[in-house]
Amino acid sequence: MTTWRLTLCVALAVFAGTPICACQSLPELKNIPPEPSRTSESQVDIQSVAPVVIDGRPIFVIRTSVAGYSAEERAKRVSSELVRLARNGSFSPDAVRVVPRESWTEIWAGSTRFLVITEADAKAEGMDREALAAQNAEIIRFTIRRYREEHTWSNILRGLANALLGTIAFILAIWVVWRLHYRLVGILERLLRKTAASATASAFWRMIDSYAAGGLLAIGMIIRWLALLVLLDVYLIFVLRQFPQTAQVSSFTTNWLLERLEAMGKSTLDYLPNLVVLFIIGFATIYVVRANTSFFREVQVERIRIKRFDPEWAFPTANLFRLLIIAFAIVVAFPYLPGAESPAFRSVSLFVGLLLSLGSSSAVANAVAGTILNYTRAFRVGDAVQIGDAMGMVAEKTMFVTRLRTPKNVVVSIPNGSVLGGSVTNYSQAAREKSLILHTSVTIGYDTPWRQVEGLLLQAARCTRQVLHKPEPFVLRKQLGDFYITYELNVYADPPDAGSILRAYSELHDNILDAFNEFGVQILSPHYRADRAEKAVVPKSRWYEAPAISDRKTDDASPPT
Repeated sequence: MTTWRLTLCVALAVFAGTPICACQSLPELKNIPPEPSRTSESQVDIQSVAPVVIDGRPIFVIRTSVAGYSAEERAKRVSSELVRLARNGSFSPDAVRVVPRESWTEIWAGSTRFLVITEADAKAEGMDREALAAQNAEIIRFTIRRYREEHTWSNILRGLANALLGTIAFILAIWVVWRLHYRLVGILERLLRKTAASATASAFWRMIDSYAAGGLLAIGMIIRWLALLVLLDVYLIFVLRQFPQTAQVSSFTTNWLLERLEAMGKSTLDYLPNLVVLFIIGFATIYVVRANTSFFREVQVERIRIKRFDPEWAFPTANLFRLLIIAFAIVVAFPYLPGAESPAFRSVSLFVGLLLSLGSSSAVANAVAGTILNYTRAFRVGDAVQIGDAMGMVAEKTMFVTRLRTPKNVVVSIPNGSVLGGSVTNYSQAAREKSLILHTSVTIGYDTPWRQVEGLLLQAARCTRQVLHKPEPFVLRKQLGDFYITYELNVYADPPDAGSILRAYSELHDNILDAFNEFGVQILSPHYRADRAEKAVVPKSRWYEAPAISDRKTDDASPPT
């Protein structure tokens, strides 16, 4: 038994008031020789070894069978007879005697033959038959005396009183630990808050208050529960030691606990080199990730310039490098993890890898598409774009999806795979490089002069507030159809977002309708069959009939007259 285990045994023994080690020798039997090692010459069946147990304590063992009785049956009979003799107050332990025979030795208890010692028993123990019989007889006498001493009413009442006192002490100890924990937690919280809130507090103490306070409180809670578990173990050991029926359970529990603690300590010491390697890998990974983030932050604000590297790529590149660094650190640290070589750990790793390979194909495709979109500069956050049927402002770009905020204030999430596979119209990028051209088409019959149509379209464009006057708007005759001519009006504008584009189109269409109605040009292009008796126009006198309200543009620009 190691020194620290012996010290703990002594401490628990002093606390309990009785011996605690299950291996304690009987005072009269200090010179018993040790059990011999099993040799090939021995004919004793190891599986048949059975102890004689009294109150959970083995007093000696029986290793052989006699006359058809197995070792277990012999041990069970001796145990029951020994308890019966101990409970018989009229029986004197001195009546136990050894009677030698020619081929065996008998142990008698009064007029009853108690146990037979054969040559096989002596050979199994590595002792002389007479010496073994004398030893067992002395053990039986001592056990009877001890059983009677331990099972007296005075000892039982003393055990109950000690158990009650131990229970009171246990409850008081729990209360003290609980109160002490909350008192220390309160002091720590007040100290951290006071230090962090002071005007002279350093950044270190503010960081401690922000990040380490929760960890310190969690460590304190763990220490509290460990202290309570230790108190509970000491309490159970003490209470079980007060009664002979459970004293051996207490010794067994204590020895088991000490063995587990010793094994845990040994395993911890053996694992320390791997733990040091893991700490080194962890700290190195943290500082490399921080350096990566700091470097690309400088690139993003253009304090560091890299040739042919757009500052817009800094953030996604930093995320990509961070992912690669963490993945590399996990691969390097994996062999040093506890249980990394165990079959269970390998099975879990295989299962997780299988789930990722089967369930993440679309996620990986979207992540790759998101990376490609970042480096192709198709759009930026805040750009007015049209992706498929969705038109709006780019609200967020993530690794997996792109989110648009439409003019109706609805957020649309589009997988990056769909964005990469479809068409993207970026209105803001065109506006940044050169003013954006908005265009709309009208179809007018051949009976209207094209110069008049062009003049009306240009007049409507000049009345639109978001249309730029430089460069000037222009009109194209796109098609000479069978029944009408297709005119396309093109205007330059700088709309800040998708909503402004839609409002600019709406205002431009309003002005086109007003101009054509004012001059009696109908925007109607049916297949030619016959001339209408009257033109399909709205006269100016009817523009503001109730319940119509004044046009929103009349303050800035009047319709053509």
